[in-house]
Amino acid sequence: SIVYSQLQISGDLGDSFIALYAADEGIEKYLYEDRVDPANFCQGTDLTTAPCSVDNSNADFTNSNAFSGGCYYALLTKTEYSGEPTLANNTLQVTGQSTCGNGISRFVRRAFDLTYVGPAPAP
Repeated sequence: SIVYSQLQISGDLGDSFIALYAADEGIEKYLYEDRVDPANFCQGTDLTTAPCSVDNSNADFTNSNAFSGGCYYALLTKTEYSGEPTLANNTLQVTGQSTCGNGISRFVRRAFDLTYVGPAPAP
């Protein structure tokens, strides 16, 4: 019926906002940590030999780690920046999910991909 369809759509919209805010929270957290204390990510890695990747160990979305009630998975990859040893090309991919835990079958995901130049890992 029309009423059921409208209720289902409005529920998906609420879940969409939870997933969006969870992804946004993940981006803000990783950007803040990379700017304030870049040594936390890939310390001791020589980007001229290989890229470095760091994630938050939540790829299965079981850990509810966002204030929105959702959860997020974050992956930060650092690569060499045109021969400049103090800088790195950074790619931050964050996916937020509305409902988290084991065995969840109905959820909404929203994602952001961000590319920026930032500090290279400390040697």
